[in-house]
Amino acid sequence: MNKDKVYYTYKGKTYEIISDDTPPLQLLDDFKYCESVRDWVTIRNRIIGGLMWGWLKEVKESEV
Repeated sequence: MNKDKVYYTYKGKTYEIISDDTPPLQLLDDFKYCESVRDWVTIRNRIIGGLMWGWLKEVKESEV
């Protein structure tokens, strides 16, 4: 795994977290917290929003 990049995997898809406003590791912690409380709706909404606003990018496993 590339040390400079932060990735999140959900339902078999891997996403790179790209953010200038919020530290990517903080966003990763937010996703992990949502998993811990089983808040799947929020995870799905954040993925959709992140892809739409450009702070999340879907990547192939070979890119990780």
